[in-house]
Amino acid sequence: MPVSPPLTVKESDDSVTVRPANVLSFNAADFTVAGSGDTATISIDASGAGAALTRYMVGFGDASNLLTGSANFTFADETGGDGPTLTLTGDKPRFDMQDDTGATDYKTRFEQSGASLFLFSQDSGTTDVEMIRAQPSSLVINDDGHDMDFRHEASGGGALLWSDAGRSAVGIGTQPGSGVERLHVKGTGTGDLVMFESTDTGASAAPDFVLYRGVTGASTDYLGNIKFRGQNDASEDIEYAVISSNINRADDGDEEGWLILGVMTNGTFQQNYLTLRGDASQVVVNETGAADIDFRVEGDTNANLIRTDAGQDNVGIGVVPDSDVERLEVLGTGSATLVRLTSTDTGAGSAPELSLYRKTPATSNDAIGQIRFECDSSASSIKLTAATMYTLVRNVSGDAVDSDMFFDIRRSNSSVNALKLGWEEIVVNDGSNNIDFRVEGNGNASLFVCDASLDNVGVGTSTPREGSRLHVKADGNFDPDTSTLADMYNTILIGNGGSAGDGEYGGAIAFTGVGSTRRRAAIAAVQSTSDGDEVGLSFFTHDASSPSTHEILQEHMRLDDNGRLFIAATDIGTTTASGRLHIRRDSISSTSTIMLENTATPTTGDPANAITFKTSATTTTNGSILGTILYVAKDSGGTEHTVGKIETTFADKGAGTEDGVMAFYLTDGGTDDVSHLVLGNGRVTVNEGGEPDIDFRVEGNSKTHLFMVDASEDTIGVGVTPAASGAQFQVDQDASFLLPLDAYTAHHDITAAQAHGYALTMKTGVGTGTFTLPASASIGMHVELINLGSGMNVTVDGSSSHQINSGGSAGNSTAATVTNIGAGYELVYVASDAWICTVTTPAVVS
Repeated sequence: MPVSPPLTVKESDDSVTVRPANVLSFNAADFTVAGSGDTATISIDASGAGAALTRYMVGFGDASNLLTGSANFTFADETGGDGPTLTLTGDKPRFDMQDDTGATDYKTRFEQSGASLFLFSQDSGTTDVEMIRAQPSSLVINDDGHDMDFRHEASGGGALLWSDAGRSAVGIGTQPGSGVERLHVKGTGTGDLVMFESTDTGASAAPDFVLYRGVTGASTDYLGNIKFRGQNDASEDIEYAVISSNINRADDGDEEGWLILGVMTNGTFQQNYLTLRGDASQVVVNETGAADIDFRVEGDTNANLIRTDAGQDNVGIGVVPDSDVERLEVLGTGSATLVRLTSTDTGAGSAPELSLYRKTPATSNDAIGQIRFECDSSASSIKLTAATMYTLVRNVSGDAVDSDMFFDIRRSNSSVNALKLGWEEIVVNDGSNNIDFRVEGNGNASLFVCDASLDNVGVGTSTPREGSRLHVKADGNFDPDTSTLADMYNTILIGNGGSAGDGEYGGAIAFTGVGSTRRRAAIAAVQSTSDGDEVGLSFFTHDASSPSTHEILQEHMRLDDNGRLFIAATDIGTTTASGRLHIRRDSISSTSTIMLENTATPTTGDPANAITFKTSATTTTNGSILGTILYVAKDSGGTEHTVGKIETTFADKGAGTEDGVMAFYLTDGGTDDVSHLVLGNGRVTVNEGGEPDIDFRVEGNSKTHLFMVDASEDTIGVGVTPAASGAQFQVDQDASFLLPLDAYTAHHDITAAQAHGYALTMKTGVGTGTFTLPASASIGMHVELINLGSGMNVTVDGSSSHQINSGGSAGNSTAATVTNIGAGYELVYVASDAWICTVTTPAVVS
């Protein structure tokens, strides 16, 4: 039945057109037609003359232009959850898409070979490029290494990922630049341009960013750089910073590496701003030292918490270091601790330690370290050195050295030394300035003071007395009666660490000679007995028998624990001393053993020198001995005798009637303590007691017996030794003397008128000649002429009318002619004009 409008059948290229067409004819080789009513069903004839078409096969024309199919090319429609499937199978199945509209045909081929899917780009020329190879283990683009890029565009345009085969580089966000070896990442914002993220939950480091140089390493090989590049204002690319690493040592087991940070500085790239050195275990700023690269660490409020100045080769902490600082300057702004050295060491060693080390060969007098305390002046802010501590090495020899440490201060705007700790001495005020030295105690601010202006030392006093080299002051009165140390108030306590023993010497004070440094005298404590608590004092001087170059001393005086004083005594150190004061000499000399000297002009009121024997007790009795001076010596047999003694007794102690007696005793005839002279009781007595016989003799200028009492004979001689059988009173013929008349009247008949006379003149042993009586005399004067020679004349001065026995006339000088040899004349002046003369035997005067 015809259709309306009429059916048109044509080739797709309009080469054949049938219109109207009422019949459609199908090639029976490929199709079958089945009818049912007015419905015709057209089916592919799988058994026709063309290729067999079965289910899922995709038909295609064969060489006979017949529709055929193949089991290698099938299509399965969607079933269930699986979508429609087009399948090519066989040996290396391919799918080609080709553009043949131009002079050159371009084709893209998909090919499956084994487990790999290939995508090729081909043309009608020689191009046959494998673009993609996909397999279960990898997806390879440009597997054959052609100059073929791979690019992934971002949303909105632009290369998100670009693999440039010609440059063998990859770009992210851009085509890799020509100078990029592998990866070029480009962003357009300020966010994170690259992020490496790991979701690993383990403890190991992740993610890792590795720069790996996968070749056998060699020392000094660089391993990689991280470069920070930008453009300058001339649009030139500049390497502004680089982080690089190299192999310092590639030895297996001893590998060492460097990490280096470099920065562009003043148009020049400086390689070693910061270097981490594995060979030295160091982090180094400005490793090569070729550039002026400083290092700075900022604090919260301090921009220069740590600051180095490479140009000045110094370091500042809290400050940019001054140019006059060689290495380190530390600046603080408050009063808290500026620098602290802390150690947590728990051992016995010294920690922490601060060392000032001069690492050069030392020479004598080198200053090897100094600590200065400086400030700015108030007027001009001039930097001033207020104090200095420094050390000088001395006596450098080989590996040995001595040293002095000095502590200088500022005085009168000049630096002066206050203290020197020397290798052979410690000196305060070494420059001889007016700098005192003071040591405080717990309760005494002037426990020890050296007063430089007075050149003296005070102990316990802040004002040592001028003129005294050492002034020692205790805090209280010396108390010998306490054992409480705090209450003793010992001004000086001297001791030593020697061994105790009888006669051992303890603490000592030594003295040099005048203008000398040699020991010449000393005072030392001495143990007096075997008891260590019995201690006295010994006094020493230079041993005269030793050379002057020696410092040997000899003990010359000792005060023992019993209060006895030995002076050069033979029994020093013994208990045999016979007195509290014992003085010994070891030679015979005319010099004094004891001398009391006073250089002042004597007065009539006070003695120039005095020795006092004092008894303070009030219970003395009459006859108490108040003092004795003994003279002791040994006889030839070694027996000791009191050869002489002076003794004073209190004869009468009654108030208002006090009498004292001083007696002088001597050894006489083998008997000690024989009284020779006694002063007291209103008289002077020689030979008191009369036993033994003690003579008394007075010598004159030329006469050895000017006056003599012969005790054994009971006679007295004047100018002569009285004869044993002579008169009781015997006078030298040339002697004259005055004697109170009272002593004469006991034996002579003198009238009362004569009693007021007072003198007697005697002359004995006269030979011939004239004895002239004075023309004028005192009434009562007696003249006794004894033992006159024959022819002796006695006359009266003829210038007056004096007479002898009223004989003769005025002017007659002849009184008598002595005819009785041995007889005597006694003449008495009885009046103004008369002498009485009688002949007697020698008179006895008592």
